Amino acid sequence: MKKKLFISVVAVALVACFAIGGTLAWLTDKTESKVNTFTVGDVNIDLTETTGTDYKVIPGEDINKDPKVTVEAGSEACWLFVKVEESANWPAYKDGDARKINYAIAEGWAIVPGEENVYYRVVDADTAKTGATYSVLDGDKVTVSGTLTKDEIDQITENFTLTFTAYAVQQQGISTPEAAWAEATK
Repeated sequence: MKKKLFISVVAVALVACFAIGGTLAWLTDKTESKVNTFTVGDVNIDLTETTGTDYKVIPGEDINKDPKVTVEAGSEACWLFVKVEESANWPAYKDGDARKINYAIAEGWAIVPGEENVYYRVVDADTAKTGATYSVLDGDKVTVSGTLTKDEIDQITENFTLTFTAYAVQQQGISTPEAAWAEATK
């Protein structure tokens, strides 16, 4: 009898626990999900010229030459470079200290320390986001001195060239133009 009474008391106690536990409400909360989206950054450039690629040298006449480098809209902040290469036979005839066939680099470009004929500029994030175009040559021209003589022209035995190549590398994480140039030319 004691055993039946004990089992009955335990059974009633279990039923009471389940009934009480079932009616308890726990305080809970949940936040809204935060979705993190990752996009890939990019740097896109273009090099254009509208004046062609073949030119005649005439004493005293400037040659229209308009190489331009464009940082495309949507790019990241970047180091922008242009390398200007003269062929080995580029005429070195002088008129005082100036060459008789010459060009100057446009404003805003600086020489990369330790490099010859490699120029750079920094394009900030706002400018890169909207895009920008930069002239390479000052006045978009090659200047031919009026003192260039027929004898000097006749000494040129083969065509000479001027070659432009543009490069860009992200600005973030790169602190000097030398380091940026090394990355751009890897």
